[in-house]
Amino acid sequence: MSANVSWERPGPGTWEFDASHQAEPFGRYTDTLMWRATERGAATGFREAGLPLETLSCAVVNGWWYIKIKPLGGPEEGGGTPPAFVFWLLFNLHPELRRRRKTARRFMSERRWEETARSWFAERRAPFVQRIAALQSADPREQTDEALCELLERTRALFEELVEVHFRAVPGCAIPIGDYLVHSEAWGGISASQAMRALAGFTDATTEPLAALDKIVAALRKEGRIGWLADKDAVSTLERLRAGDSESARLLRAYSRDFGVRIATGYSVLCPTFNEMPQMMLGNLRRRAEHDNSANPARARAEHAAAELEQRIPAEHRSAWREMLGSARRAGDLRDDDGGLSMAVLGIARGLVLEAGERLVKQGRASEAESACDLTTEELVGALRGEGPSKQVIDGHTANRRRWAVLTPPNHLGPAPEPPPIASFPADVRRVVAAMFAFVSRFGADADPIPEQGALCGHGVSPGVVRGRARLVLSTADFERFTPGDILVARATTPTFNTLLANASAIVTQTGGLISHAAIVAREFGIPGVVGVQDALEIPDGAFIEVDGDSGRIVVLGDVAPDSVAPGAPAQDVPEVVVPDPEPGAEPQVVPLELAEDATRWGGKAANSARLMRAGILVPRGVALDYTAAWSIARGDDASLAANCLRSLSAPYAVRSSANVEDSAGASFAGQFVTKLGVGAEALSGAIREVFESAHAPGVLAYRQRLGLESPVRMSVIIQELVPARAAGVLFFERGKTVVESAYGLGESVVSGDITPDRFILDPDGNVLESEIGSKARMLAFANQELQASDVESDDAARASIDERELKLLVALGARVSALFGGPQDIEWAFSHDGQLFCLQARPVTRQV
Repeated sequence: MSANVSWERPGPGTWEFDASHQAEPFGRYTDTLMWRATERGAATGFREAGLPLETLSCAVVNGWWYIKIKPLGGPEEGGGTPPAFVFWLLFNLHPELRRRRKTARRFMSERRWEETARSWFAERRAPFVQRIAALQSADPREQTDEALCELLERTRALFEELVEVHFRAVPGCAIPIGDYLVHSEAWGGISASQAMRALAGFTDATTEPLAALDKIVAALRKEGRIGWLADKDAVSTLERLRAGDSESARLLRAYSRDFGVRIATGYSVLCPTFNEMPQMMLGNLRRRAEHDNSANPARARAEHAAAELEQRIPAEHRSAWREMLGSARRAGDLRDDDGGLSMAVLGIARGLVLEAGERLVKQGRASEAESACDLTTEELVGALRGEGPSKQVIDGHTANRRRWAVLTPPNHLGPAPEPPPIASFPADVRRVVAAMFAFVSRFGADADPIPEQGALCGHGVSPGVVRGRARLVLSTADFERFTPGDILVARATTPTFNTLLANASAIVTQTGGLISHAAIVAREFGIPGVVGVQDALEIPDGAFIEVDGDSGRIVVLGDVAPDSVAPGAPAQDVPEVVVPDPEPGAEPQVVPLELAEDATRWGGKAANSARLMRAGILVPRGVALDYTAAWSIARGDDASLAANCLRSLSAPYAVRSSANVEDSAGASFAGQFVTKLGVGAEALSGAIREVFESAHAPGVLAYRQRLGLESPVRMSVIIQELVPARAAGVLFFERGKTVVESAYGLGESVVSGDITPDRFILDPDGNVLESEIGSKARMLAFANQELQASDVESDDAARASIDERELKLLVALGARVSALFGGPQDIEWAFSHDGQLFCLQARPVTRQV
């Protein structure tokens, strides 16, 4: 088929196929909306960033999108790099290039992308949401032809505005990330692949739909309706779940309104919305219910990766590097958020366009309703008014789209693409151009070498090893064959694939590089991913495969699931257990906790607690056992040591880990080691042994292996008096604000994710900006000489577990602890029944600041 089609470039210069957005032809309706808005938005974004580019030119060739960067003040055809003096003349004499040079300098020095994102979320976003809601309220079937025309015009205007916003914001996303990549390599010899792993888990807009699903699941559990998800009839099940006024019903209706309306499988009104895919929606709810989603493994891995990378940056550059890392982490939210809203508008447009198509069929103007997707808005409105193209022309557009859909578009039309002459630009402009190129070039697979070689090798973009059934998704129709736990294999993915990827256990794509959509989503969702696999589409559909997101290799296992690993389950490569002996001649040491400031001897958690205590911050009394003491008790060689630990403390006890790798800037190991609460004197030796041995559990060993930590863990132990908490929880920081999560009783129920806690967002003065009262249906407390979980009275569960005065105390504690350690901290805290506020532990922040 391709041999009979001419692929002529639409103008001078090099035109590149837009594989990052297109998996099949969009249809002329979507083409024209995207085309105009993309060029306008790109032109504004380039100008505001000081880039020497005029715009991003767009063209459709045989139904497929091609784009070209149009330079400012230079030839479009290329022709080699001009001498350096030519660039000097251009940037000193050309009026617009002179302005761009000044703008580029200010863009970087003033970090203008930060203000763009702030104003979007604080001011500009809400009016768009209101306009979307107004369009949603109109039922297309109830409109007159003229009213339907008006809705089509309003929808077109809103969609074009959002696409323009999106492409205007692209430099503000690309440049901070690209600048971080450029300087990571220049200062530390850090490859882009390594650097990207420190960015995962920080784009909240990408994972927002998953968080919404998790709230629905939590509400269903609370109401005792989680078993309803097992029903096979997706349509009737979702109808039952949405009915009534329960919390889960309200959340599910809100999900359908906010996310279900979005186009789910592509960038076109030809693609169904998530609301049109009930089996997929129910499958996503089931999958979220089957897994513990309380933690953010992607963010935790990124923090560990960042700590490792920072050690490779020279000391004189570390402060600037950390600032660049923070900017890069914050850069993606605006792009994904406005993109999601534009997909909601396109979902609304789909309903309008198909209704218009039905009317054209009744009028004899089209053979099928879907043909309306092959008309521009102007043509469609004209046809509804009795004007516009004939039936023959309309049917011809549809026939062309379907004929073109089976083509394989060339990667570029015209001369081979050339990198920009970065070294020739003035320094101010050079930095933004280098950053932009470092980002954009990595949409494709060719910018970086693929470490492993072979037919089924590519860029490993998200760590982990998974075995499961491969499901080739090459068109919208293939989405229906995808089941939870499958491994997605595709030519490429787009943001509209996110609803399907919530069900996937891994991602494999034929195209794409380190910043392709598939790579970003694999990192954000915390699932293994390999992109740029040249022969990916040769993988047999339905075969079982192994995906290694570390090495970038895929292995076809065959048609039968391996007996040792269920489909979609992680393949465990357990490293050898190494329990190091104490240093020769070392004597066991036990000291009061406030004296254990040496992290190399007493571990990170003990050292942090000692520092808090010596600063006058209230921490539960305790003692610290060094590695030799903990090792001796775990071996049963010196049981008297455990008894000696009790002399200054009152039962019950909390026995906590304090490893040499723990609670440092390099690795928090949060949730990896055992904590024993409510321990009595007779059980102390066993509790110490259990905490000590948790350092060598298979999960911890595999976790260390993924992080590249080769030295063995040396586990010291803390024993503290257990605080009889009235309320407890965690405190952390997000974007300069304090976030508090709290519940009744011991804080273990909050950090473990067993309940839905209260959540408060506060300003630095302790004023509550946002609050969400959680269900808090259960609480954990020490009673009758043991830990007991009990129900919380409904009246207590319905109100906040802490009051405004206590919130102000927590904000003050967070500020004081952060000042002590020189940066934001994650804090676990507890209020005793007599109102004392205890800081249970503090570790370097593992969330975005």
